Amino acid sequence: MFKIIITCLMFFPLCISAQLTDTVGQNTASNYYFLARTSDITMKVVVAGDVKAPGLYEVKKGLRLNEVLALSGGPNLAMRQYQDQHSISIRLSRKTDTGRIIMYDETLDNYMVSIEDFPQLQEDDILLVESVIKPGFGKRDIFSLAGIGLSVIGIVISLLRN
Repeated sequence: MFKIIITCLMFFPLCISAQLTDTVGQNTASNYYFLARTSDITMKVVVAGDVKAPGLYEVKKGLRLNEVLALSGGPNLAMRQYQDQHSISIRLSRKTDTGRIIMYDETLDNYMVSIEDFPQLQEDDILLVESVIKPGFGKRDIFSLAGIGLSVIGIVISLLRN
């Protein structure tokens, strides 16, 4: 719960600044977002993965990774079972002469700690937010363990009889 509150507080000022721009528009058919003043020099970046509003973003040149992530609504922090392990990774890839390279790769936990180390985005950058949920031990696992246990007991008994 504490992480959710911190995340909301981190993204809140940036969401307000997005609402104050001269021209804020969205074309829902293609998920194209224009989030800049008409007088700003803009660049296009792609925000993909498990965010609230994925798509192509045309934003003011010079924005940092955290600002664009906030403009996209931030990572989805879905409800999960208590025993599940939930990790969210944030990756930024950049186009170079030799192909794409990973410029930034952190988990959400590390992302919230290193708030001053965010790279400045460039034209054609791709920001990917990936959510992985590893289920913990559940009721169905009891039957698997019981089956394995009975198999081991059966093998031991058959070896002792021979």
